[in-house]
Amino acid sequence: MKLLFLLLNAFIAMVSSNDIQNIHVVGVAPSLARSYSLEDGKFRCLDSSRVIDEKMVNDDYCDCADASDEPGTAACSNGHFYCLNRGYHPKTVFSSFVNDGVCDCCDGSDEYAGRISCPNTCHSEGASVRAALKEELQASQKGAKMRVQYAASASDIKQKWAQELQKATEDATTLRPIVDALKVKNAAAEKAASAAMARKRKKADDELKEAAQELQEEEADAGMHEAEEGAAGLEQAESELGADEIIPEEESEEERGQRIAAQWTTNTEAAGGGGDDPPPSDGLGSGSGEDLPEEEQKHADEEAEGEQEEEDEFAEEWIPPEKPVDWNDEEDGVWEPPDQEREAEVIRKQFEEERRKLESLESTLEGLQKKLGRDYGPDEAFLPLEDKCTEVKLRQYIYQVCPFHSASQMEGSSTVNLGDWNTFKDNYTTMSFTSGMKCWNGPERSLTVSLVCGIEEKLSNVEEPNRCEYTAELATPAACSEDHVEFVKNKAESMDVSHDELR
Repeated sequence: MKLLFLLLNAFIAMVSSNDIQNIHVVGVAPSLARSYSLEDGKFRCLDSSRVIDEKMVNDDYCDCADASDEPGTAACSNGHFYCLNRGYHPKTVFSSFVNDGVCDCCDGSDEYAGRISCPNTCHSEGASVRAALKEELQASQKGAKMRVQYAASASDIKQKWAQELQKATEDATTLRPIVDALKVKNAAAEKAASAAMARKRKKADDELKEAAQELQEEEADAGMHEAEEGAAGLEQAESELGADEIIPEEESEEERGQRIAAQWTTNTEAAGGGGDDPPPSDGLGSGSGEDLPEEEQKHADEEAEGEQEEEDEFAEEWIPPEKPVDWNDEEDGVWEPPDQEREAEVIRKQFEEERRKLESLESTLEGLQKKLGRDYGPDEAFLPLEDKCTEVKLRQYIYQVCPFHSASQMEGSSTVNLGDWNTFKDNYTTMSFTSGMKCWNGPERSLTVSLVCGIEEKLSNVEEPNRCEYTAELATPAACSEDHVEFVKNKAESMDVSHDELR
């Protein structure tokens, strides 16, 4: 055993005592290879606890407290042995597994003492892994090329947004005074329409009063006619029966006329019985307002008077439009004043239409300003995701992520907001959506999206690790940076994927 260790480290003797030389030591990970160097033929433990002679490295005796002098033997209980396993995943095992008669590394490097023959099975075991890694590398390389296109297109898209912003600003500047003018015109038309309605009501009230007056006069005339006929009939009756039986002794001519009229009509005034006594009350009020308390009656009269004055004011303010000077009855037809209410409706519709256009323009302006001021990454490769939503169906739910806007969970006609766009995090490797719909007796929902390299936008792995806190993965070419490609390439090389396989 000692002879084997001496052979492994024999080349160390060739190093000059004044040189610093890196040495290859069995069981050391490539990442630590630079730490295994000799200075004047001495090795310094990795924890700097001790300096030992070069011959004491891997001599099957534990000299360093951190076991760094025995990576290739089982001498140290806290030591580790690194399996390179080219063609498959590298692996680290405990030093106690070294030369124990069991093949722990697929390349057989842990059993170098020859107690057992371990065939190298890394290539066959890693075939499927290498195939997947080859696809990942090819996808990463393709995605990186697409990312360059994404970044290049960002400039054109922002230029287009800037042009749209300029046009929307000009259109809004032109439209604002039009809307302001229509607002004033609409207010005037509404006032004119109200005046027209007031005139119509006043005209209808006047016609109703006139009709009532005519009806009252007709009823009065009919009552007098009935009274006259009754008087004539009474005179005839008196002539037939005799004056002593009809006329009381002391009855005057006036009283006699009133008595006769009372027998033929219920009109007290026509019968001459107006007198000074009011008609008897039934206790329920006559409906004329005379039975109201004095203060209430006064208040009601004032309100009615105010309403009437307002209607009269509208009616008096209105001046009928004059016939246009250039109007020709033969060519243009008989001129009639415009219908104020219909004209007000036309102006109102025009005002509302232009107002909605202006609101739409102002909303567009706000959206474009936000887009032009938003952070899309160092080279703006994420900008093409601005108006692109990606969704995936998991069980009964459909999850949708719209970068820079919002994320949601949908089920049938129900939609739950998982969060609104917040910011990038972790050096543009994650997207944060916050302030979503509040959970029942819980916090507001939020979503953290991990960005992974892919040749197209694809949403996956939606989970809820904590209550109302969701996570997901979004594959996109925008995440295929050169650093990512280099990482995958190094991983492929560590598995000994040949250059032919990587093409």
